[in-house]
This record gives sequence, structure tokens and C-alpha cells, in this order.
Amino acid sequence: MREENARTVREYISSEMWERINSLYLWINSVGARQMFAGSAIDFYRHVVDYSHQIHGTTDATLTHGEGWSFLQLGKYLERGDSASRILDLKYHILLPTGEKVGGNVDTLQWIAVC
Repeated sequence: MREENARTVREYISSEMWERINSLYLWINSVGARQMFAGSAIDFYRHVVDYSHQIHGTTDATLTHGEGWSFLQLGKYLERGDSASRILDLKYHILLPTGEKVGGNVDTLQWIAVC
């Protein structure tokens, strides 16, 4: 999927970015990747994370810091904000003592601690 997206914007990304994205695409579709996943899913996912970091690093180092780069940054920070809000929402309900009202003293103190 990511390679398909990269293909549509091929003329706007650096050749280094294209190589990293294409390399990940080819690896994921390889027999070695399937064997790694079957043997150890955690190793497979670590490998994907490593590739992802390489792609992000290459993007920051080689993409002109114009509109395209700003759009990627916006997407990255929106994803981070979304993840953080989901974690806070989950933890909020777990940490609130049983019987405590939303908006009560304990609730207010916990939100103050988060900020």
C-alpha cells in the first residue's frame, strides 16, 4: 500500500526515499519475510519498525522542507496526538476509583497531574 502511494507521488519524493520504500515493499513480499513472521512475529515487526525509521530518517534528510514535508509532519503529529488521546482515554477510566464521579475531586486531581 505504501509503495502504491509512493508510486503516485514518485516525482515529488527523493530517489533515496523511493529506494527505502521499495526495499521495504520487496522485503515484505519475500519468502524470507514470511519465514521470519512464521518463526518469530516480534522479529518481523522489529524489522518493519527498523525499515520505518530508515524511511522517516531518509525523508527528513532528503525531502525539500516545503509543502510536502510539512504535510508529512502534520500527519505524523496527528497520529501521535491520536495515539496519546487514546491512551489517556483508556487510562482515565482505569485509574478512576470505583464509585468516584467523573468531575469529582479525585478525577480533577488526576487530570491536573496529567497536565
